[in-house]
Amino acid sequence: MKKSFKRLLITPCFGLALALGGAAECQASLVATISGQYGAPVGDTPNLFFHNSTAFAFTNVKISGQAYNGSNSLLASGIDVDKSSNLIGGAFHRTQVKNLPDVAAFSDLNYSFLDGSPACGPSSNTGSLFAWDYDDSYGCTASAAPGNVKFTFTATWDGQDIFAVFSPDDNFTGGFLGFLGLDETGNAESGYDAGGAVSGTGQFGTLAQIFTGTPPQGVPEPSSFLLLGIALFGLTASKLSRKS
Repeated sequence: MKKSFKRLLITPCFGLALALGGAAECQASLVATISGQYGAPVGDTPNLFFHNSTAFAFTNVKISGQAYNGSNSLLASGIDVDKSSNLIGGAFHRTQVKNLPDVAAFSDLNYSFLDGSPACGPSSNTGSLFAWDYDDSYGCTASAAPGNVKFTFTATWDGQDIFAVFSPDDNFTGGFLGFLGLDETGNAESGYDAGGAVSGTGQFGTLAQIFTGTPPQGVPEPSSFLLLGIALFGLTASKLSRKS
């Protein structure tokens, strides 16, 4: 019983299966990690780093985003794929997807937000979740609020689907990580972008672990799984105690 219990606890989708009322056993495996930093290696813009320390490449790499506060959370519903300007095809939509290069085995991929040009909005990249100088895409004032974004990473690895979900609020650090240069409310000109124009001065941290599987739909974000896991641990431990 103890061996089986431990195995279930270390399976990241165990809590999800119980939450959804499913009885099927999940077998997700940890593959890699994603980190982020505001202002490095490209100054005054968000930067993501995909760390692949395995012997297999990441292919069909995509990252999608949806803002959950600020102005970009009010964008019209719809999906933009590799769109970089609101001068082509009109305004940006709520869900935005970028196709990224493959990540070779035993290598890292850096993706910097470079839609448009670094300037105080409104401009051609206003509304882009991947805007260069994202925090200033609606203007260089404290009242400008582009909004924080939940990102979903997907790719193929060794013939399997892999994924990660993260945001400034919900990430591997367990706290708020201002890698978009915004504060918790999604506002610009905060301490999180102070000095970000100088490469390497922004906030850095691990944002997510990449697991095999596909992104859950309509379920809690990563930090919520920790709380769910704690609750499940207490419930299961209580049952085991009663049985013993």
